Amino acid sequence: MSRGIRAADKIVSVDDARVHARAWRDAGETVVVASGVFDLIHAGHVRALARAKALGDRLLVCLLDDRATSERLGPGRPLVPAAERARVCAALRVVDRLAIVSDPDVDALPAELGTWARGADPELAPFERSEPASVDVGERGSFDLVARLRAGGAA
Repeated sequence: MSRGIRAADKIVSVDDARVHARAWRDAGETVVVASGVFDLIHAGHVRALARAKALGDRLLVCLLDDRATSERLGPGRPLVPAAERARVCAALRVVDRLAIVSDPDVDALPAELGTWARGADPELAPFERSEPASVDVGERGSFDLVARLRAGGAA
């Protein structure tokens, strides 16, 4: 029985993500792309990524690097460095490959990566197939979690 690819081997450059996406599409597979910060990964992230994976055969995750995360979420974020966030996210079985990206405008990423999972809040709304669009994979849940932790409340 195959154990599959190791989480560390799922983390690739954007250029390698293009190569993987092209090979998967050439093999007749549907590639779905989801993007996000994934700071303090929680159940909402896992549900959203599982929904994104269900849209196709392969799931490619674009994780925002630390600079882009700070620009998007403000001072003090991310709480967890990109390399660690990537390792945790890549460990999820539904993730086929993960690329750390530097552009906070994930819509600027090339459409050739695949079909983008779309939805303003995938925890509440179903995904749609569309190109290109990005998905917010539940960061509001992380905002709530960070606020509770900073206020000294239970996570």
